[in-house]
Amino acid sequence: DLNGTTSRVRQNIAANSIYEFTAVTGTVENLAADGTPLRGVEVLQRTSKWLPIGTTDDSGAVHIDVFAGTRRNYRVTHGGTTATQAHRFSESDSTLTFRKIVGTVSVTDSADQGVASVEVLAKAKNWESIGSTDEAGIVTFEVFPGSKRSHRVTLNGTTATKAHTFTVKAPTFTFRTVDAAVVVLDSRGNPHVGVPVERKAGKWATIGISDESGTV
Repeated sequence: DLNGTTSRVRQNIAANSIYEFTAVTGTVENLAADGTPLRGVEVLQRTSKWLPIGTTDDSGAVHIDVFAGTRRNYRVTHGGTTATQAHRFSESDSTLTFRKIVGTVSVTDSADQGVASVEVLAKAKNWESIGSTDEAGIVTFEVFPGSKRSHRVTLNGTTATKAHTFTVKAPTFTFRTVDAAVVVLDSRGNPHVGVPVERKAGKWATIGISDESGTV
């Protein structure tokens, strides 16, 4: 057993009484979306349980001596996103790479126009802000592919939450509002004009005054 990896050798002891077990130096590297090394990322290896094998250095790497051919799961967490990969280190395949991608959350109105200045929250252990939408209604951030997170936005007193698994093929998801209307009518179905309409989101606040059709 070597660092959680196991090797077996079967041979004729009469012909050769020396057993040789070959180990290789495996490298787990962590990179940002642009290829920049991620320093200080703890790398875990799964044997009977998850155990740390080290923290990435200035080159974004952790090195571990393992027996060639042993398949293990490895896990990293950075910036609130987690990724797990299985790998079998060998002399010809001694590096496992975790590389982030750029994820995008967009917020659009019912006409598919971007909504600016909407704060976007992401949940790892707690809800944390990852930024506010720009003029195009977009927030971008880096995540590990395969990382599933819940995101939340609040607009005009209404809140929406979505979970998404970010991948290379699906790096973006969208919150889209709908065009809502409140209509004020009398008992005969005639519109009431000039009626203040309030909505409660924490407290009551006016959202508009009914127009000639009784609509806000």
